[in-house]
Amino acid sequence: MDDEARGGESPQSEGRKASEYFNIGTSIALGTALGLLVGTMLSNLTWGLIVGAYLGTVIGVIVEAQRSR
Repeated sequence: MDDEARGGESPQSEGRKASEYFNIGTSIALGTALGLLVGTMLSNLTWGLIVGAYLGTVIGVIVEAQRSR
């Protein structure tokens, strides 16, 4: 499907970088996914999810703070 049929331009045609799509929510999701994997390997899924979400949140806040400068 071309851009006109979709009713607008695609993000690639606007020249956006992939880093513009990274935000706190993405960081939390990636941290939780990694925590899920680590928690499974350590046989403690709950703590893996908690620690992963926490680290994802902290990293997301740091990235957003650096971006706003």
